[in-house]
Amino acid sequence: VPVPFKVEEVLAHLTQWSRALYQSLPEFLQHQLLLERQSNAALQLSQFETERLLAVLVEDELKHRKKKGTYKGSFSPVCQFLGYQVRCSMPSDFDMDYAYTLGATSAILAAGGFSGYMAVVSDLSRPVEGWRAGGVPLTAMLRV
Repeated sequence: VPVPFKVEEVLAHLTQWSRALYQSLPEFLQHQLLLERQSNAALQLSQFETERLLAVLVEDELKHRKKKGTYKGSFSPVCQFLGYQVRCSMPSDFDMDYAYTLGATSAILAAGGFSGYMAVVSDLSRPVEGWRAGGVPLTAMLRV
């Protein structure tokens, strides 16, 4: 990936802490941080491979756990582009409560052996304590 600046040029302008942080990042992300800026001088966040960074960090953690003997599995990530999510606003309290409720409901469905079910939450206009969570068989949404 061609970049407008050389890493060595940039490192000379960074504080000791910023330099250490920059150098701790995977090489692909170091180069992406140096890509040409947008017309408003902002970083091109959609060009950062955050999904790849997440995979690298998880892989490093699992290698560390394997050495300690606390992990015995394997890891082969399949990355999904997250460029547009990077540019979105912070989630609201509603967004976080809704996502947490869907995730918890999905976990309960999976643990209960309910494969082929979709987690649903209703009564969302009420306070969180009044929400109703459950599962709907995917076949119930089919038309024959």
